[in-house]
Amino acid sequence: MPESHAFEPTVVQVPKSRPKSDQTQESDSGQREIKIPTGVSVDLARAIGGLTPERYAPQLMARGGEHLVFEFDDPKHRNVVYKVNFHQTLPFLRKGLVYVEERAAAEHALQEQIEHRKDQVTILRDYFGHGAVPVQRLLVRDIPVSWEVVRQLNPYALPDSSEDVPKTIPAWVSIQRRLAIDPERSVMLRGYYPESPNHLLKSSDPDAGAVYDDSHDLLVGRIDEAVPSEEQIEMAIDMFPELESVRKRLTDPEFRACVRETAKRLVDFTNETGIPLDVVGRNNVFLFKGEHGWEVKMPDALSPDLDAQTSDLTRLADMLKRGETLSNADLYSALNCLNTVRFVNALAIVAGIHGRVVIPGLKDVPGSSWREMFRKAKVL
Repeated sequence: MPESHAFEPTVVQVPKSRPKSDQTQESDSGQREIKIPTGVSVDLARAIGGLTPERYAPQLMARGGEHLVFEFDDPKHRNVVYKVNFHQTLPFLRKGLVYVEERAAAEHALQEQIEHRKDQVTILRDYFGHGAVPVQRLLVRDIPVSWEVVRQLNPYALPDSSEDVPKTIPAWVSIQRRLAIDPERSVMLRGYYPESPNHLLKSSDPDAGAVYDDSHDLLVGRIDEAVPSEEQIEMAIDMFPELESVRKRLTDPEFRACVRETAKRLVDFTNETGIPLDVVGRNNVFLFKGEHGWEVKMPDALSPDLDAQTSDLTRLADMLKRGETLSNADLYSALNCLNTVRFVNALAIVAGIHGRVVIPGLKDVPGSSWREMFRKAKVL
Protein backbone atom coordinates (compact mmCIF):
# COMPACT_ATOMS: atom_id res chain seq x y z
CA MET A 1 0.00 0.00 0.00
CA PRO A 2 2.60 2.59 -0.92
CA GLU A 3 0.33 5.61 -1.05
CA SER A 4 -0.72 8.44 1.20
CA HIS A 5 -3.33 7.65 3.84
CA ALA A 6 -5.79 10.00 5.51
CA PHE A 7 -5.54 10.42 9.27
CA GLU A 8 -8.32 10.27 11.77
CA PRO A 9 -8.24 13.35 13.99
CA THR A 10 -7.20 11.18 16.94
CA VAL A 11 -3.96 12.22 18.64
CA VAL A 12 -2.39 10.39 21.57
CA GLN A 13 0.62 11.02 23.80
CA VAL A 14 3.55 8.59 24.04
CA PRO A 15 6.79 8.86 26.01
CA LYS A 16 9.79 10.39 24.29
CA SER A 17 11.88 7.64 22.77
CA ARG A 18 15.25 9.34 23.30
CA PRO A 19 16.80 11.88 25.70
CA LYS A 20 16.14 15.57 25.26
CA SER A 21 18.59 17.37 22.96
CA ASP A 22 19.25 21.01 22.30
CA GLN A 23 17.71 20.65 18.85
CA THR A 24 14.42 19.11 20.05
CA GLN A 25 11.69 21.01 21.84
CA GLU A 26 9.84 18.78 24.29
CA SER A 27 6.99 19.31 26.68
CA ASP A 28 7.71 19.29 30.40
CA SER A 29 6.02 15.92 30.66
CA GLY A 30 8.54 14.29 28.29
CA GLN A 31 5.69 13.25 25.99
CA ARG A 32 5.25 13.60 22.26
CA GLU A 33 2.16 13.44 20.10
CA ILE A 34 1.42 10.79 17.49
CA LYS A 35 -1.49 10.68 15.08
CA ILE A 36 -3.50 7.52 14.54
CA PRO A 37 -4.20 6.52 10.93
CA THR A 38 -7.51 5.05 9.85
CA GLY A 39 -7.80 1.35 10.62
CA VAL A 40 -5.08 1.29 13.30
CA SER A 41 -6.03 0.70 16.94
CA VAL A 42 -5.01 3.16 19.62
CA ASP A 43 -3.16 0.41 21.50
CA LEU A 44 -1.08 -0.53 18.46
CA ALA A 45 -0.34 3.12 17.65
CA ARG A 46 0.80 3.75 21.22
CA ALA A 47 2.98 0.63 21.29
CA ILE A 48 4.69 1.49 18.00
CA GLY A 49 4.93 5.20 18.82
CA GLY A 50 6.83 4.35 21.98
CA LEU A 51 9.47 2.54 19.90
CA THR A 52 9.92 4.78 16.87
CA PRO A 53 12.80 7.27 17.11
CA GLU A 54 12.19 11.00 16.80
CA ARG A 55 15.03 11.34 14.35
CA TYR A 56 13.54 11.53 10.83
CA ALA A 57 10.08 11.51 12.50
CA PRO A 58 8.80 8.16 11.15
CA GLN A 59 5.01 8.21 11.10
CA LEU A 60 2.87 5.07 11.02
CA MET A 61 0.55 5.50 8.03
CA ALA A 62 -1.24 2.15 7.79
CA ARG A 63 -1.39 -1.44 8.87
CA GLY A 64 -1.99 -3.94 6.10
CA GLY A 65 -2.41 -7.68 6.23
CA GLU A 66 1.35 -8.18 6.30
CA HIS A 67 2.98 -4.74 6.51
CA LEU A 68 3.30 -1.75 8.75
CA VAL A 69 3.67 1.27 6.48
CA PHE A 70 5.69 4.32 7.57
CA GLU A 71 6.41 7.70 6.02
CA PHE A 72 8.89 10.36 7.13
CA ASP A 73 8.65 14.08 7.85
CA ASP A 74 12.36 14.46 7.15
CA PRO A 75 12.86 16.30 3.80
CA LYS A 76 15.36 13.70 2.58
CA HIS A 77 12.84 10.88 3.08
CA ARG A 78 9.57 12.64 2.32
CA ASN A 79 8.87 10.72 -0.91
CA VAL A 80 9.80 7.34 0.55
CA VAL A 81 7.59 4.64 2.04
CA TYR A 82 9.17 2.25 4.53
CA LYS A 83 7.33 -1.04 5.04
CA VAL A 84 8.00 -3.59 7.76
CA ASN A 85 6.82 -7.08 6.85
CA PHE A 86 5.64 -8.38 10.23
CA HIS A 87 3.95 -11.37 8.59
CA GLN A 88 7.33 -12.85 7.65
CA THR A 89 9.30 -11.42 10.58
CA LEU A 90 7.43 -12.11 13.83
CA PRO A 91 7.24 -15.93 13.60
CA PHE A 92 10.98 -16.00 14.32
CA LEU A 93 10.25 -14.83 17.87
CA ARG A 94 8.80 -18.23 18.67
CA LYS A 95 12.18 -19.75 17.86
CA GLY A 96 14.06 -17.46 20.25
CA LEU A 97 16.37 -14.66 19.21
CA VAL A 98 18.32 -14.08 22.40
CA TYR A 99 21.60 -15.63 21.30
CA VAL A 100 23.88 -14.61 18.47
CA GLU A 101 23.48 -17.94 16.65
CA GLU A 102 19.68 -17.67 16.71
CA ARG A 103 19.72 -14.13 15.33
CA ALA A 104 22.12 -15.12 12.57
CA ALA A 105 19.87 -18.01 11.58
CA ALA A 106 16.85 -15.69 11.49
CA GLU A 107 18.69 -13.15 9.36
CA HIS A 108 19.79 -15.88 6.96
CA ALA A 109 16.25 -17.28 6.67
CA LEU A 110 14.79 -13.82 6.04
CA GLN A 111 17.40 -13.12 3.39
CA GLU A 112 16.50 -16.38 1.63
CA GLN A 113 12.83 -15.38 1.67
CA ILE A 114 13.70 -11.97 0.26
CA GLU A 115 15.69 -13.56 -2.58
CA HIS A 116 12.69 -15.78 -3.36
CA ARG A 117 10.44 -12.71 -3.45
CA LYS A 118 12.87 -10.90 -5.75
CA ASP A 119 12.67 -13.85 -8.15
CA GLN A 120 8.87 -13.64 -8.10
CA VAL A 121 8.96 -9.89 -8.76
CA THR A 122 11.23 -10.51 -11.76
CA ILE A 123 8.70 -12.98 -13.15
CA LEU A 124 5.86 -10.51 -12.54
CA ARG A 125 7.76 -7.85 -14.49
CA ASP A 126 8.31 -10.29 -17.35
CA TYR A 127 4.54 -10.55 -17.76
CA PHE A 128 3.43 -6.98 -17.01
CA GLY A 129 6.48 -4.80 -17.70
CA HIS A 130 8.83 -2.83 -15.48
CA GLY A 131 6.53 0.18 -15.55
CA ALA A 132 3.75 -1.82 -13.90
CA VAL A 133 5.82 -3.07 -10.95
CA PRO A 134 7.49 -0.20 -9.02
CA VAL A 135 11.10 -0.60 -7.99
CA GLN A 136 11.59 -1.45 -4.33
CA ARG A 137 14.56 -2.33 -2.15
CA LEU A 138 14.14 -5.45 -0.05
CA LEU A 139 16.53 -5.92 2.85
CA VAL A 140 16.96 -7.20 6.40
CA ARG A 141 17.26 -4.52 9.09
CA ASP A 142 17.25 -4.58 12.88
CA ILE A 143 14.17 -2.79 14.21
CA PRO A 144 12.96 -2.22 17.79
CA VAL A 145 10.26 -4.53 19.12
CA SER A 146 8.24 -4.99 22.30
CA TRP A 147 5.92 -7.53 23.87
CA GLU A 148 2.95 -5.20 23.32
CA VAL A 149 3.70 -4.61 19.63
CA VAL A 150 3.90 -8.36 19.02
CA ARG A 151 0.69 -8.94 21.00
CA GLN A 152 -1.15 -6.40 18.87
CA LEU A 153 0.17 -7.67 15.54
CA ASN A 154 0.38 -11.43 15.99
CA PRO A 155 -0.24 -12.92 19.45
CA TYR A 156 0.59 -16.38 18.08
CA ALA A 157 4.20 -15.21 17.65
CA LEU A 158 4.63 -14.31 21.33
CA PRO A 159 7.31 -16.23 23.20
CA ASP A 160 6.43 -17.80 26.54
CA SER A 161 7.77 -14.84 28.52
CA SER A 162 8.17 -11.12 27.90
CA GLU A 163 11.81 -11.58 28.91
CA ASP A 164 12.26 -13.63 25.72
CA VAL A 165 11.36 -10.66 23.51
CA PRO A 166 14.63 -8.96 22.50
CA LYS A 167 14.96 -5.19 22.23
CA THR A 168 15.46 -5.49 18.49
CA ILE A 169 14.63 -8.11 15.88
CA PRO A 170 15.94 -8.75 12.34
CA ALA A 171 13.08 -7.71 10.09
CA TRP A 172 12.12 -7.92 6.44
CA VAL A 173 11.71 -4.34 5.26
CA SER A 174 11.06 -2.79 1.87
CA ILE A 175 11.64 0.76 0.70
CA GLN A 176 9.55 2.21 -2.13
CA ARG A 177 8.93 5.58 -3.64
CA ARG A 178 5.53 6.82 -2.51
CA LEU A 179 2.81 6.67 -5.17
CA ALA A 180 0.34 9.53 -5.37
CA ILE A 181 -2.89 7.75 -6.30
CA ASP A 182 -5.61 10.01 -7.64
CA PRO A 183 -8.97 8.28 -7.03
CA GLU A 184 -10.44 10.16 -9.99
CA ARG A 185 -7.87 8.59 -12.33
CA SER A 186 -7.58 5.09 -10.89
CA VAL A 187 -9.71 1.96 -10.49
CA MET A 188 -8.77 -0.77 -8.03
CA LEU A 189 -8.63 -4.38 -9.15
CA ARG A 190 -9.59 -5.68 -5.75
CA GLY A 191 -11.45 -8.74 -4.55
CA TYR A 192 -11.88 -9.30 -0.83
CA TYR A 193 -12.32 -12.84 0.49
CA PRO A 194 -15.94 -13.85 -0.24
CA GLU A 195 -15.69 -16.27 2.71
CA SER A 196 -15.50 -13.39 5.17
CA PRO A 197 -18.61 -13.12 7.38
CA ASN A 198 -18.40 -9.37 6.77
CA HIS A 199 -18.40 -9.78 2.99
CA LEU A 200 -20.48 -12.11 0.81
CA LEU A 201 -21.30 -14.63 3.52
CA LYS A 202 -23.08 -12.23 5.81
CA SER A 203 -25.08 -14.07 8.45
CA SER A 204 -27.98 -11.66 7.94
CA ASP A 205 -28.43 -12.70 4.30
CA PRO A 206 -30.31 -16.01 3.98
CA ASP A 207 -29.39 -16.29 0.28
CA ALA A 208 -25.66 -15.66 0.74
CA GLY A 209 -24.73 -19.34 0.81
CA ALA A 210 -26.53 -20.12 -2.45
CA VAL A 211 -25.03 -17.05 -4.15
CA TYR A 212 -21.55 -18.09 -3.01
CA ASP A 213 -22.00 -21.67 -4.21
CA ASP A 214 -23.24 -20.69 -7.67
CA SER A 215 -20.61 -18.00 -8.21
CA HIS A 216 -17.80 -20.23 -6.99
CA ASP A 217 -18.89 -23.06 -9.28
CA LEU A 218 -18.92 -20.69 -12.26
CA LEU A 219 -15.52 -19.18 -11.48
CA VAL A 220 -13.72 -22.53 -11.12
CA GLY A 221 -15.32 -23.97 -14.27
CA ARG A 222 -17.77 -26.29 -12.55
CA ILE A 223 -20.83 -24.73 -14.18
CA ASP A 224 -21.28 -25.19 -17.91
CA GLU A 225 -20.13 -22.15 -19.89
CA ALA A 226 -23.47 -22.16 -21.69
CA VAL A 227 -24.66 -19.75 -18.97
CA PRO A 228 -25.47 -16.46 -20.80
CA SER A 229 -22.62 -13.94 -20.65
CA GLU A 230 -24.68 -11.26 -18.90
CA GLU A 231 -25.66 -13.75 -16.21
CA GLN A 232 -22.01 -14.77 -15.82
CA ILE A 233 -21.04 -11.12 -15.28
CA GLU A 234 -23.69 -10.73 -12.58
CA MET A 235 -22.49 -13.89 -10.84
CA ALA A 236 -18.87 -12.71 -10.99
CA ILE A 237 -19.80 -9.39 -9.42
CA ASP A 238 -21.91 -11.19 -6.81
CA MET A 239 -18.69 -12.88 -5.70
CA PHE A 240 -16.53 -9.77 -6.03
CA PRO A 241 -18.69 -6.62 -5.76
CA GLU A 242 -15.57 -4.47 -6.09
CA LEU A 243 -15.59 -5.28 -9.83
CA GLU A 244 -18.69 -3.16 -10.28
CA SER A 245 -16.42 -0.11 -10.54
CA VAL A 246 -14.67 -1.83 -13.47
CA ARG A 247 -17.91 -2.67 -15.26
CA LYS A 248 -19.16 0.92 -14.99
CA ARG A 249 -16.17 2.24 -16.95
CA LEU A 250 -16.20 -0.32 -19.75
CA THR A 251 -18.04 2.09 -22.04
CA ASP A 252 -14.69 3.91 -22.35
CA PRO A 253 -12.94 2.07 -25.23
CA GLU A 254 -9.45 2.92 -23.95
CA PHE A 255 -10.26 1.69 -20.45
CA ARG A 256 -11.93 -1.45 -21.81
CA ALA A 257 -8.85 -2.28 -23.89
CA CYS A 258 -6.63 -1.93 -20.81
CA VAL A 259 -8.92 -4.16 -18.73
CA ARG A 260 -8.98 -6.84 -21.41
CA GLU A 261 -5.21 -6.83 -21.83
CA THR A 262 -4.66 -6.89 -18.05
CA ALA A 263 -7.13 -9.75 -17.61
CA LYS A 264 -5.44 -11.74 -20.40
CA ARG A 265 -2.01 -11.29 -18.83
CA LEU A 266 -3.33 -12.21 -15.38
CA VAL A 267 -4.82 -15.43 -16.78
CA ASP A 268 -1.55 -16.31 -18.53
CA PHE A 269 0.55 -15.38 -15.47
CA THR A 270 -1.55 -17.50 -13.12
CA ASN A 271 -1.79 -20.51 -15.45
CA GLU A 272 1.89 -20.51 -16.37
CA THR A 273 3.58 -19.59 -13.06
CA GLY A 274 1.09 -20.74 -10.39
CA ILE A 275 2.09 -17.74 -8.24
CA PRO A 276 -0.89 -16.54 -6.17
CA LEU A 277 -1.76 -12.86 -5.97
CA ASP A 278 -2.87 -10.53 -3.21
CA VAL A 279 -5.94 -8.70 -4.50
CA VAL A 280 -7.38 -8.31 -0.99
CA GLY A 281 -5.55 -5.13 -0.01
CA ARG A 282 -6.38 -1.66 -1.26
CA ASN A 283 -4.43 -0.56 -4.33
CA ASN A 284 -2.25 -3.67 -4.44
CA VAL A 285 -3.30 -3.84 -8.09
CA PHE A 286 -5.01 -0.97 -9.88
CA LEU A 287 -5.54 0.67 -13.24
CA PHE A 288 -4.29 4.22 -13.61
CA LYS A 289 -4.85 6.82 -16.31
CA GLY A 290 -1.54 8.54 -16.94
CA GLU A 291 -0.16 10.72 -19.68
CA HIS A 292 -0.19 7.82 -22.14
CA GLY A 293 -3.61 6.43 -21.25
CA TRP A 294 -4.74 3.62 -18.96
CA GLU A 295 -2.15 1.22 -17.58
CA VAL A 296 -1.91 -1.36 -14.82
CA LYS A 297 0.09 -0.74 -11.64
CA MET A 298 1.09 -3.57 -9.27
CA PRO A 299 2.92 -2.18 -6.22
CA ASP A 300 1.96 -5.11 -3.93
CA ALA A 301 0.47 -7.74 -6.21
CA LEU A 302 2.07 -10.89 -4.80
CA SER A 303 0.60 -13.03 -2.04
CA PRO A 304 2.33 -12.94 1.36
CA ASP A 305 2.40 -16.74 1.29
CA LEU A 306 5.78 -17.24 -0.38
CA ASP A 307 5.59 -21.00 -0.73
CA ALA A 308 2.01 -21.31 -2.01
CA GLN A 309 1.22 -22.36 -5.57
CA THR A 310 -2.21 -22.37 -7.16
CA SER A 311 -1.48 -25.96 -8.19
CA ASP A 312 -1.74 -26.80 -4.46
CA LEU A 313 -5.51 -26.55 -4.96
CA THR A 314 -5.48 -29.85 -6.87
CA ARG A 315 -4.21 -31.70 -3.79
CA LEU A 316 -6.40 -29.74 -1.37
CA ALA A 317 -9.54 -30.26 -3.47
CA ASP A 318 -8.82 -33.99 -3.58
CA MET A 319 -8.44 -34.06 0.23
CA LEU A 320 -11.72 -32.20 0.64
CA LYS A 321 -13.43 -34.54 -1.81
CA ARG A 322 -12.31 -37.52 0.31
CA GLY A 323 -13.59 -35.88 3.48
CA GLU A 324 -10.13 -35.30 4.99
CA THR A 325 -9.38 -32.47 7.41
CA LEU A 326 -7.17 -29.68 6.14
CA SER A 327 -4.47 -28.25 8.41
CA ASN A 328 -4.39 -24.54 9.27
CA ALA A 329 -1.52 -24.06 6.83
CA ASP A 330 -3.54 -25.77 4.10
CA LEU A 331 -6.58 -23.65 4.91
CA TYR A 332 -4.70 -20.38 4.51
CA SER A 333 -3.02 -21.61 1.34
CA ALA A 334 -6.40 -22.65 -0.07
CA LEU A 335 -7.95 -19.30 0.86
CA ASN A 336 -5.33 -17.21 -0.95
CA CYS A 337 -5.03 -19.50 -3.96
CA LEU A 338 -8.80 -19.79 -4.38
CA ASN A 339 -9.14 -16.04 -4.16
CA THR A 340 -6.56 -15.63 -6.93
CA VAL A 341 -8.15 -18.15 -9.29
CA ARG A 342 -11.70 -16.93 -8.81
CA PHE A 343 -10.84 -13.22 -8.95
CA VAL A 344 -8.78 -13.52 -12.14
CA ASN A 345 -11.58 -15.52 -13.78
CA ALA A 346 -14.17 -13.02 -12.55
CA LEU A 347 -12.17 -10.18 -14.10
CA ALA A 348 -11.88 -12.17 -17.34
CA ILE A 349 -15.65 -12.58 -17.44
CA VAL A 350 -16.31 -8.90 -16.78
CA ALA A 351 -13.69 -7.94 -19.39
CA GLY A 352 -15.27 -10.27 -21.94
CA ILE A 353 -12.23 -12.41 -22.77
CA HIS A 354 -12.33 -16.17 -23.29
CA GLY A 355 -9.26 -17.29 -21.34
CA ARG A 356 -9.64 -18.74 -17.84
CA VAL A 357 -7.39 -20.00 -15.08
CA VAL A 358 -7.80 -23.78 -14.98
CA ILE A 359 -6.68 -25.89 -12.01
CA PRO A 360 -6.97 -29.67 -12.50
CA GLY A 361 -9.46 -31.25 -10.09
CA LEU A 362 -10.71 -27.94 -8.67
CA LYS A 363 -14.07 -28.11 -10.43
CA ASP A 364 -14.70 -31.58 -8.95
CA VAL A 365 -15.49 -30.04 -5.54
CA PRO A 366 -18.62 -27.85 -5.21
CA GLY A 367 -18.53 -24.41 -3.65
CA SER A 368 -20.75 -25.64 -0.82
CA SER A 369 -17.94 -27.94 0.38
CA TRP A 370 -15.40 -25.12 0.48
CA ARG A 371 -17.88 -22.80 2.15
CA GLU A 372 -18.67 -25.30 4.90
CA MET A 373 -15.01 -26.05 5.49
CA PHE A 374 -14.10 -22.36 5.90
CA ARG A 375 -17.13 -21.82 8.14
CA LYS A 376 -16.09 -24.56 10.54
CA ALA A 377 -12.42 -23.51 10.54
CA LYS A 378 -13.23 -19.83 11.20
CA VAL A 379 -10.11 -18.69 9.40
CA LEU A 380 -11.61 -15.25 8.78
